Amino acid sequence: MSDLDMSVFDAVEVHGCTVVDDYDGREIIEQTADGVPDFWSVYLHYKSGGLDCIADFRDEHQAKLFADQMARQHGLMRY
Repeated sequence: MSDLDMSVFDAVEVHGCTVVDDYDGREIIEQTADGVPDFWSVYLHYKSGGLDCIADFRDEHQAKLFADQMARQHGLMRY
């Protein structure tokens, strides 16, 4: 992540994710709307809109710890 231009981001987000399908050997993943997520992802939020996934975790607690660390380190909001 050291090669990312952090100035283009304004926040860090944590979302539960679920594998919904497999297409051509690639998993299709969506944010979990209802139910129990398969895993938790940490995203950087672009100032211009949109997200970029930077890490996946098995549990919500670890994802939130990492997101909090990223937010503090780079002066970002944490959602």
